[in-house]
Amino acid sequence: MPIGRHTYRPDYFESALLSVRGMVVVALGRRDLAQPVIDALLPVRDQLAGFSTTAAVVRPVALTLGELFRLVGRSEEASRHFALAARVARRWESPHWLAQATAAMAR
Repeated sequence: MPIGRHTYRPDYFESALLSVRGMVVVALGRRDLAQPVIDALLPVRDQLAGFSTTAAVVRPVALTLGELFRLVGRSEEASRHFALAARVARRWESPHWLAQATAAMAR
């Protein structure tokens, strides 16, 4: 299946599925696929991915955005999003997400 060719319908799962897509894009190092995911996730950057489903939450959207921005060489935007991810993790009292955001900021 060609990665990035298929779109997600705007529904409750969109932010979760787009975050997973972003994580795959980063894992595969596919810079060419990053911008559409960034554009789609920016409006919900201060939320948890999947929050609107009330059933499945992936991680802070800002953490995925930080990784995508780092992938495409936009380090200042990456840093801002990792800091936002840390704030979101603190707000939700998630030491696991906080550790991920903090580690990403240190790289």
